[in-house]
Amino acid sequence: MRQTNTIRNRFTRALRSHYTPTGDQPSPSRLMDTELCLYLLETVAAGQTAHGVPALLDGYRALWDAVPGPPADATVRLANARALLWRSQRPYGWDELLRAYRSAPETVRGYHLDPLGRPVRRQCSVATNRWAWYEQLLTEPLPFAATGVRFAAPGQYRMSSTARGQGVTVPDNLPPAPAPALHDLAVQTRAPIEVTWQELVETARGMDAADLEAGRSSHRWEERLQDVTLQIRLADHTFGDAATLCIDRILHMVGMVSVGKSTLVTILTTWAAQHDLRITIVVGDNSAALRMAHELSRYDGVVAAPVMGQNRTRHAERLHRLQPPAPGRLVPSEPYGFELVSTACPLDAVRDKATPLEVREAPCQHLIETDPDAPVDGWRDGTRCTCPLWHRCQRHEAARRLVTANVWIATPWSLVHTPVPGPLSHEQMRYLEAAWRRSDLFLVDEADQVQANLDEMFASAQVLLGPSQEAWIDEIGARVAEKLRATGRAPVRSRQIRRFTTALNQARSAADIIYQLLQRDRVRAGKPVLNWLDPDYFTAWTLFNSLAKDWAGYTATKGHRPDPGWDNDPLYKFLREQFNAFIDEPTGASGEVAEGLATLAEAQLSDTEEETREDTVRQWLIELSDQELVEGRKIAPAELDRNVWRLELAIAVAVMAHRLNLMLAIWPEVAAELDMFDTLPAEVRRPPSDLAVAVPESPMGNVLGFQYVEDQTDRRDGQLGEFRFFRYTGVGRALLVGLPDLFPADGPGPNVLLLSGTSWAGTSPRYHIDVPVEAILRPSPQKLDAISETTFTLDIQHQGERSTPIWVSGRYGGGSVRAHCGRWSRP
Repeated sequence: MRQTNTIRNRFTRALRSHYTPTGDQPSPSRLMDTELCLYLLETVAAGQTAHGVPALLDGYRALWDAVPGPPADATVRLANARALLWRSQRPYGWDELLRAYRSAPETVRGYHLDPLGRPVRRQCSVATNRWAWYEQLLTEPLPFAATGVRFAAPGQYRMSSTARGQGVTVPDNLPPAPAPALHDLAVQTRAPIEVTWQELVETARGMDAADLEAGRSSHRWEERLQDVTLQIRLADHTFGDAATLCIDRILHMVGMVSVGKSTLVTILTTWAAQHDLRITIVVGDNSAALRMAHELSRYDGVVAAPVMGQNRTRHAERLHRLQPPAPGRLVPSEPYGFELVSTACPLDAVRDKATPLEVREAPCQHLIETDPDAPVDGWRDGTRCTCPLWHRCQRHEAARRLVTANVWIATPWSLVHTPVPGPLSHEQMRYLEAAWRRSDLFLVDEADQVQANLDEMFASAQVLLGPSQEAWIDEIGARVAEKLRATGRAPVRSRQIRRFTTALNQARSAADIIYQLLQRDRVRAGKPVLNWLDPDYFTAWTLFNSLAKDWAGYTATKGHRPDPGWDNDPLYKFLREQFNAFIDEPTGASGEVAEGLATLAEAQLSDTEEETREDTVRQWLIELSDQELVEGRKIAPAELDRNVWRLELAIAVAVMAHRLNLMLAIWPEVAAELDMFDTLPAEVRRPPSDLAVAVPESPMGNVLGFQYVEDQTDRRDGQLGEFRFFRYTGVGRALLVGLPDLFPADGPGPNVLLLSGTSWAGTSPRYHIDVPVEAILRPSPQKLDAISETTFTLDIQHQGERSTPIWVSGRYGGGSVRAHCGRWSRP
């Protein structure tokens, strides 16, 4: 997380005695944000109008096509601007900010706009150093926020990691903590990595010798490596045999299944570690990371450690499933990884309680000193302290090993979602940022699947309502209610849980109203509400935009569009401003129209009679139609009843979207307090905003949208379809394909090797990696000959006389063998 308030505070102090905003005028901080946008435009796209600022901040490269000769440091300026101006990226939001900026007195503004809308710099008598401050913000690396870790001294504490805030006494006789070793997270000086194939063969030979000397089973590293041939792209775009592997910034390498890509990853990692390079390997899951760390650390010069996610229970359970002990034994014959997935809490041992803490309740960095004079409701706002046993705790062994490891092994989720623990770093950052700064080389195995995982993190979708067992609101409502009932509703002592349950109840009420409206619409002629919903997707914004067009007199008939310039109509723009204010705060909006909509939303959530709700909306709309909203203009809904029904639905969707956004924002904290991370069929997690600024926004905009799907629209049982929602917050694959340039202000990034067998697939929007293939791992001629004589067919085997396929995936050990053999052993 970047710290961006130092200069902002300077600017605010400089304006304090010269500027007191009134009405719609921006605050000093917002004024600075707007002015920084204009300064960015001036320095990277001189001569362009101010209305083009959002195009600079969307994360795409449209600038290079629109502006001749952009400055050499334009990439750095744009990256810093996105981190600083995250809230100024929406086009409609920017127009509002620009109008507010122009309403501020000229004495505090650094720009005025010429007749064409281009920013022109003014001489400033207030905050005269602002231009130097803006230049510093856009060209220098933005500092990370400090972790500010405080270790708990002996005394009484409450644990905010528990729902009830259980108490614990930190005794004064704990063993002293060892001197902490901290991460070295300075950005490395990188150079292209070159290694001859013969050097890799020699490394593999040394690995075989190490296995033999240690009495381990042979992996035949040298034989497996010499069984493949490296080919690289030539000048004529054909591929020829090569004796040297060169990784300069990013290299996309492909090879068919089982050709030896994972073998190359292991040998190349060992070679790199033995040549004083730091490596990060990205694999598919934590179990694979644990196993690879165990196996790589056997070889000279390699110190490997996994980057573990935060769900310790899931990691431990999965590791136990993958390593079942033999009959009559308690542990596997060759266990690995168990010392890194401990669920123990040493501080729990000093509590005078018979019932141990749940795994997720360990107060690692969640101790709040008890003040007997403080109000009971305010204790969670106290300063959080870290457990004094943190540096000795087995639970954090994996994190401590990463400090001295030269090989990190991570998953896409652990890189993006897991923060570097405060006790190991003075700076707040995610492991992706830490790995980017420290690594000379990233090795990404199964890169196409990693790309898909990153996309899903920033574009999650989920069934919201409907018959599916994964319907999120229905499931989360039932399970939260059961959890509260089982605990005597004790968790509602937490303010966040109270906020969550209120938002949940209101979202469910809005959802019920939506289904009632859709059910009633089925019997209406033409289904004016059901046919209004876009089958692809819709949002509260698109629904209200449709109403604004209709009320302003721009309802498009089929096959016809309004004349150009309709979107500058004063009445339409006024309605859009009011609707936007309502969407931002459905039950607390202010404004001539927005306040009335907020009143309708409150009535919708409280009135139990649907006829009463409909009559209330109808009366409000009739009264609004009689008002002159802009000079000489009144709204003119095309059909009153149709607009009433549609407005009811739009209000309910806006309420549900707003409350759903709140629920998703605070769900991780609520789930931790209720110990519910593993109880839902699908967990919805928001990607961290500090990394969201490093990826382009979604092509359709960063939105939370909905989709309503009916498989059979003429069902006699009255069953409605599924209501789905999706959250698009960016294009996650940019974290992979743009890895070398992810944080340009911090310096050059690491070299990256992408490996996969199915990542060059131009017809697949999900798995195709848009980085040209420059290298191929080719099997031996003998294997290619064998493959050419093989016939591949799809022949699904079923159990018994029913059409139930034999399920093999997910079975372990003998279960997999029995599933295979059971079908063939029967006559």
